[in-house]
Amino acid sequence: MNGNQRAMYTGLAMSRSAEIQMRWMRSLFFLTIHSAIISFLASRTESQRTFGLQLFVCFLGLFIGVAWGGTIWRTNKRVRYWQSRLRVFEETQFGIEDGDTSVFSGQEWREMEGSLFSFSNVTMGLAGLFILGWLVVFIATLVKS
Repeated sequence: MNGNQRAMYTGLAMSRSAEIQMRWMRSLFFLTIHSAIISFLASRTESQRTFGLQLFVCFLGLFIGVAWGGTIWRTNKRVRYWQSRLRVFEETQFGIEDGDTSVFSGQEWREMEGSLFSFSNVTMGLAGLFILGWLVVFIATLVKS
């Protein structure tokens, strides 16, 4: 591998790492927003929770939950893209075959990548849980009024 190829591989790996770090930051951002909305709603007494306020908060929570899920989905798509580029690069430049061990391909990689409790799966499930929670609050608000 020459210097240009090494720089290309390093750049691809850094782009993948940056996307993963951004996924962490975005998830923390959305979790903080949801926590603030829930705290706001919970801090209101029954008389302060008007129908309009509760509907607005529910719609805001639903919107943010859907935005969070979409952001996770889009980020996962980018991470998979960078990983596929790294996999192809390893196979072509290092001569790695399917049974060999490498960083972004091989049996060990497939087993690790297919984990049910990966960060991306957990955050996607958490976003779905918040969406479901906001739907329940929305329905409860409609039934109560």
